[in-house]
Amino acid sequence: MYGERINAPEYLRRFIDLEYGIPVVQTKLFTQNLLTRFDLDGVFSERNSSETRYDKGNFIDAFTALADVFDMSLRARERSITRLGIVMEQTPSNHYLDPVLVALLLVLRLNQPVMFSRLCSGTDGPKEVIQYLAGLPGGQRMVDGRTGLLIEAYLIASDVHTERRDARCTELREQMSVSNGATQVDSRVDTLNRILSSIFNGERGSVSLKRVANKIDFAALVKD
Repeated sequence: MYGERINAPEYLRRFIDLEYGIPVVQTKLFTQNLLTRFDLDGVFSERNSSETRYDKGNFIDAFTALADVFDMSLRARERSITRLGIVMEQTPSNHYLDPVLVALLLVLRLNQPVMFSRLCSGTDGPKEVIQYLAGLPGGQRMVDGRTGLLIEAYLIASDVHTERRDARCTELREQMSVSNGATQVDSRVDTLNRILSSIFNGERGSVSLKRVANKIDFAALVKD
């Protein structure tokens, strides 16, 4: 109205007496508060076996990191935790929750439903998902860190394309057998092998991505 050279913010201050700065949300704390708000702290506390006692911490770390790289709004994060509650209602405390996988699928289902479907069908695998995550703002840093390694390991363990899963596990074991652990690549291979070994510790023979995805699909049918 006044021309392209007008300093609009300065002009509008003629009508503003007070300004308030809204602090940046601490996203990990926000995730923790959402779990408390939706009464999930007690549900997590029931998961106190040697294999499930870290479920809460692993979920908070993975979900917060993924929500950050997807730049999810606070409302979208809240919707995801609502769905988590429904997923946990379907998962007895003595059953595996696989919180890292749950966090990934919750975020993909909400933000990238096509990739979610392709992952569930086996059309996309761990490689495609990790490459996509690495391409998001701040994604490469996440992928290179502990959370990214956990996500990749769970994607490999739960790959519905069993031949691709077995081939990747064999490849990682072979790389480890000839590695001296001196490089960053070797370190990543070593960590992936250790995480996969931990996932399949005991009598567990597989991780069902489709079972987790079906719970999330059901949760998505419930109106917020």
